[in-house]
Amino acid sequence: MKKLISWVIPLGFAVGAGLLLSKYVVVPLLAPKPTAAAFSSAPLFTVQTIDGKTLSLSDLKGKGVIVNFWATWCPPCRAEIPEMIELQKEHGDKFTFIGVAINDQEDKVNGFVSQKGINYPIAMDNGLSTLYGKLIQGGLTSVPTSFVIDKNGNIVDIIVGMADKSTFADAIQKTIQ
Repeated sequence: MKKLISWVIPLGFAVGAGLLLSKYVVVPLLAPKPTAAAFSSAPLFTVQTIDGKTLSLSDLKGKGVIVNFWATWCPPCRAEIPEMIELQKEHGDKFTFIGVAINDQEDKVNGFVSQKGINYPIAMDNGLSTLYGKLIQGGLTSVPTSFVIDKNGNIVDIIVGMADKSTFADAIQKTIQ
């Protein structure tokens, strides 16, 4: 019986890890990349940030924006945030990330933002994921997903899945050209 338990428990953990990995890393990588060629203007929105401020996309005209849909429970989302913080410091005068927490609890988001020192606006999803999900065939099906919006308010790219610093840096350059 002990031998049975000694391999069943690790096997269970391995299967669980494999399922998480496949859902949040493999599936987004294998899914066809949405193209932004068919898009013109990004849908306008106004959100209340978790620090109580009102933020509108129209107020950011002239600045590059990446709207990043994420969650505290999502390992790839958590992994890309430190690099987003660095890039926000580097490009904050002409660019901003906007984090939209999806399927999450506001108290967890507040604690996470405070703990990690996130330096860009964070809002809870108030239907924004549905609005932007309409721009992708099949809707917004995974997090993280980021919409890259240039300084004129046009969607120039969509990043599905976790992005590294160089991917975000390239996207930022597209937004401020």
